[in-house]
Amino acid sequence: MERKAHYALIGLFTFAVVAGAFGFIFWLHHSSGKKQAVAYRVIFDSSVSGLQVGGNVLFNGIRVGEVTNLRLDPDKPNQVVAMLAVNKSTPIRSDTRVGLEFAGLTGVAAVSLKGVSAKTPLIEREEGEPPTLRADPSASQDMMQAAREVLNKAEEVIAANQEALHQAINDIATFSAS
Repeated sequence: MERKAHYALIGLFTFAVVAGAFGFIFWLHHSSGKKQAVAYRVIFDSSVSGLQVGGNVLFNGIRVGEVTNLRLDPDKPNQVVAMLAVNKSTPIRSDTRVGLEFAGLTGVAAVSLKGVSAKTPLIEREEGEPPTLRADPSASQDMMQAAREVLNKAEEVIAANQEALHQAINDIATFSAS
């Protein structure tokens, strides 16, 4: 049995294996699909709350890219400009609908592209400038605003039927007591 262990050599080997694993994962994550991406510009005419840089771009529900940049248009403060990196093989045509999809109750948004027709021509790419898509005006409706509207309507219904609801609760209490 060896009395003198090579602790420094074992530590160096362990560090190299861990660093190599992290490097491989980093390379795998950042090299998948980046070379085959095409840039697109999307203009939203209202709020895009929940959308973040690095957010998903979905084409008919399938992830085809990510949001690379978000900024306000300095000439039109009501517009938000999003830059997308989309897989080159994605058939984005002139009639493709653009909107936002929200993931569950978290409010995390993704840019949603929906194909309409296979007969319309693909969007032409000019040198230097990415093609521009316009989002549907209702596409960027704030999820919180929609929830507020629903709650306001529910409050109106409850206020209008307050006496009937109070009577129904009393009737249930009387029935359960007997």
